[in-house]
Amino acid sequence: MSMPIANAAPTVIGNEVNPAKRAAARAGTTSGRRRPPPAPGAAGGRRYYPGYTVVIAAFVVLTVAMGVFNSFGILFTPLTHQFGWSAAATAGAFSIAMLVRGFGGIVMGGLTDRFGPRLILTLSGVVIALGYLLLSRVNALWQIYLFYGIIIGSGMSGTWVPLLSSVARWFDRRRVTMTGIVVAGVGIVCLWCYTQYDLSRR
Repeated sequence: MSMPIANAAPTVIGNEVNPAKRAAARAGTTSGRRRPPPAPGAAGGRRYYPGYTVVIAAFVVLTVAMGVFNSFGILFTPLTHQFGWSAAATAGAFSIAMLVRGFGGIVMGGLTDRFGPRLILTLSGVVIALGYLLLSRVNALWQIYLFYGIIIGSGMSGTWVPLLSSVARWFDRRRVTMTGIVVAGVGIVCLWCYTQYDLSRR
């Protein structure tokens, strides 16, 4: 009768854990990126959590970006009066910008995963500024479609995803609350744009 081997290696079912990933997890890193500091109240947490600074910065950036983007409604009446364009033709530029911003967000999400939010936000800011600089020289209807609909719409597509994903990475327990604070700036600026548009029609 054969005796069992005392130190026999256990049978491994499935894929083995990568030693490099295990070491990275113990060191607090994932795929070469260091994890954010622990949240307040956690072991080793700080008195002021840096994630709050990320929330404030994201709130300011998204509020300003959406405020400038939605200011098209304030310029709508002056544009139609000055150039004699129809309301439908002028509003088409905003519709195109919304479509470009929506579908472009899918592309920007993939680019954010690959290059990080800092680079995407920087490039988006440059594109938005360029679009409004060109929009100040507009004298034909097709230019509004190009400058506002395509260029500015493309720049705006790179604001939502990097900002919200950055905030989500810094929080676990209060992730939804902090995301709501950032998005609240959009409602505030839309209300302001509506009041300005209403005053411009009087």
